[in-house]
Amino acid sequence: MIDVPAIRCGLIKTVRSVRAVIRSLGSGRETQDAFSQKALLLLCDILDVLYQIREQLSWSNEKWVSGQLRLNALDELISTFDSTIDGLDVIFQSGGVGSRPYKKALLERTFLARLELYKSVFVVAMQPETQ
Repeated sequence: MIDVPAIRCGLIKTVRSVRAVIRSLGSGRETQDAFSQKALLLLCDILDVLYQIREQLSWSNEKWVSGQLRLNALDELISTFDSTIDGLDVIFQSGGVGSRPYKKALLERTFLARLELYKSVFVVAMQPETQ
């Protein structure tokens, strides 16, 4: 059974990982690439949404915010997002994959679509359930 403090701890870990990926992605020669710029923008947007979710969990008194089904869904979403962020971190950290064309193709074909999807899903996760 997942509780609010466990989700907040997971969010803190995820935020730290996203910041590390932003630093890795923004520090190399790839920063001039349009796909890297788009990935950086998406990661910054996701970071903002993660902060909003954390604030929502911390300060909201509404029952739907801390409902068990929502907490379970958030936990699963955060764990799958963490695996994507870990993959990005391995590829774009210094000493990771060295081929720029390979990094660019991987970012373009795989990670940009995933990041856009995660951004949308996190925004939807902030909304109350409809009856």
